[in-house]
Amino acid sequence: VETASLAVFWSRLFLAATERGDGLLDFCLPFAMQREFLTTPDTQKYAMDVVANGYERLSPSNREAFELAVSHFEFSSSAEPDEARADFERRLFGVIGEANLVTEHARKIANACGGVEDFSNASGVEFMVTSGPLEPYPWIQGRDRESHANRILMSALERTEVALGIKTDTHDGTTVTLEASLQAMENLAADIDRKTQNPSLLVHAEGQISECIERLVERKQVPSEDDDATTARFLNLLRFALESTVPELRDDTETNFEKRSGWTLPAPRVDAASALFDLVMQRPDLYCGLETTIDELLQDSHPAVRLRAARSLVRIWDLDREGFWKRLATRLADETNLGVIEDACGKVLARVVHADAERTERLVLALLGRFEHEPKRRARVRKSLSELIAFLWVMRERDASLAVLESWITDSATHVSELSKILGMLRSAVSSGLTGPVEPKNASLRHRSQAITDEIVSVASAGMKAYLQTKMPSTEQDEHGRNCALLLDAVCRQLYLSAKDVLDSSNSAVGSDSVGPQVYFEEVGGTLKAVGEFATPRTVHRLLEICELLLPVNPARAFDLTMHAVRSGGQMHGYQFESVGADLLVKLVGIFLADHNQVFEEEDRRNALIECLEIFMKAGWPAAQRLLYRLPELIE
Repeated sequence: VETASLAVFWSRLFLAATERGDGLLDFCLPFAMQREFLTTPDTQKYAMDVVANGYERLSPSNREAFELAVSHFEFSSSAEPDEARADFERRLFGVIGEANLVTEHARKIANACGGVEDFSNASGVEFMVTSGPLEPYPWIQGRDRESHANRILMSALERTEVALGIKTDTHDGTTVTLEASLQAMENLAADIDRKTQNPSLLVHAEGQISECIERLVERKQVPSEDDDATTARFLNLLRFALESTVPELRDDTETNFEKRSGWTLPAPRVDAASALFDLVMQRPDLYCGLETTIDELLQDSHPAVRLRAARSLVRIWDLDREGFWKRLATRLADETNLGVIEDACGKVLARVVHADAERTERLVLALLGRFEHEPKRRARVRKSLSELIAFLWVMRERDASLAVLESWITDSATHVSELSKILGMLRSAVSSGLTGPVEPKNASLRHRSQAITDEIVSVASAGMKAYLQTKMPSTEQDEHGRNCALLLDAVCRQLYLSAKDVLDSSNSAVGSDSVGPQVYFEEVGGTLKAVGEFATPRTVHRLLEICELLLPVNPARAFDLTMHAVRSGGQMHGYQFESVGADLLVKLVGIFLADHNQVFEEEDRRNALIECLEIFMKAGWPAAQRLLYRLPELIE
C-alpha cells in the first residue's frame, strides 16, 4: 500500500471485494460507482465488477439515480465523445444485466448486448503463457512451410547465420574473415528463388545479405584494390541486394512517407545504398564504375532509398565535388516528397553550408520557390529551411537570405513557425562572444542576431497593439494576435536561455571580473522593454525571471524592466491575477529593498513601485498589501 500507485491499490481492493462478496463489497460499492473509477483504464474493469456484483443491494431509487448520472459522464477528452459514451454504456449496463436495471434507457442498451452471461467484462490486458520449442520463422504457416523451395531457403538461412556467427551470443562477427562472409552470402544468394519462395522469407534472406555487406564496409573489411576477383564478388553481392524489391512501393507510400519518414526492416535496398556510398569512400577507384548506380539510387521509386542516397551524397564530397553539387541540385529540383527534401536540407545542406555558402543559398532559394500552388507544403518547406536562411545571413552575410528574412518578419504573424525556429537557432548567436572572456571579433555576429530578434519584437508588438485596439476582432484577427503573442513569448524564452548561458559561463570563468553579463544586459535591454509592452502573462513571468537573473548585474535596469512589464503587458493581460506572478514580484521587490535600496532614491521609481504593488493588492494578494503598507520604513 505504501509503494503501489493509487490505481493499482484500488483495482486490487475492488478485485478483493468482488471475490469476497461480503462487507468489503458494501464498503467499496459507493467508490466503484464514481465516474473516475469507472472510466480510468487501470480501475475500470474491477470497478464495473464491483458495481455488477453489488447492484442488487441498491434500492430502486439509488439505481435510477446512478443510471441517470451515467448518461452525463464526461468524455470530452476522447476524439469521438459520443461514440466513447456509447461504448462505455454498452459495457457497463451489459455487465450489470437488463434484469437489474430500472431505467428504460439502460435496459434498452443491456437488451441489445444480450444476456449478462453472454457479456464479458474482460481486462484490457491479458497474458497467456505457453511452453515448448519455438519453430524458426513462425510467420510462415501451412503449405508455405512445407514448400520445398521455402525449406531450401530456411535451411540456407540457418547455415548462413551459423557461418556469420549471428546465432552465437558471444560472437559479434568481427572474427569472420572476408572470404568466409562472401562465401556464406554467395551460398545464400544461390538458394534464393524470387519467383517461388515466400515473400517474407525472401525479404529476410535479402536483408541478411545487405546487412552483412553493410557491416563489412563499416568494419572496413573490403577487398583491396589489387584483388580484382574478390572485388568482383563483393560488387556482385552488392548489386544482388540492390535488385531487391524491398522496400516495396505502394499506393500510399509517398503520402505516408511525407507524414513520417520511416520504413520497415529489413530494407535490403536501403541498406545496400548506404553500403555503396561508404564503399566508394574506402575504394575511390570504384567510383567511376558505380556512378550510374548512384544516379539510379537517387531516382529510386521508393522515397526511403532516395532519402538514404541523398543523405549519403556527402561521401563523394572529396571524390567529385562538382558531381556532388550537380546530383544534389538535381535531386532537390526533381524531388516531390517533403520527407526526402527535409532530410536532405537538414543532413546534407546544413553540413556543406560552411564550405560553400553561395551554392547552398542558390539551392535554398530554389526550394523556397517551389510548391507555389500548395500553401501547406510550401509552408512546411519554409519551416525546414528557416534555420539555413538565418545561418546564411548571420554567419555568412548573404544578402539574398537577408531579404527572405525581412519578408518573413514583415509578415511575422503568418511566418510564426519559421521565425520561432530561427529564434531558437539564434539562442547562442545573440550572446556570441560573451560566454566567457568577451571576444570583440564576435560582436558583428552577435549584433546581426540581436537586430533580427529586435525586428521580430518590433513587428509583433505593432501587431499586438493593432489587435488590442480592435473592438470586434474577426477570427483571422484573433489568430493574428495570438501569433504575435507567441512570437513575443518565443523571443523572451530564448533571451532567458541566452542570459543563463552568459551568467553560467561568467560564474565558471576564472576570476569574477567578466563583463559579459553587463554587455549582454545592456545590448538586449531595449528588446526586453519592447517585449514587456504587450506581453501576455506567461511572457511577463519569463521576463521577470530574466530580470531576476540579471538583477545583480544592473539592479536599476532590472527594476525598471520589471515595473514596466508589470504595469504594461502584465496589467493589460491580467498577470496580477496569477499566484506565481504575485510570488515572484514580492520576491523581487524584497531583493530590491534588502540589497539594492539605492534604486529608490529616484522618486519615479518609488512611484512605479507603489503603482505596481497597488495593482497586485487590488487583485487580492495579501503579500503585496503588506509590502505596500511597510514601504515607508523599508525604503528609509
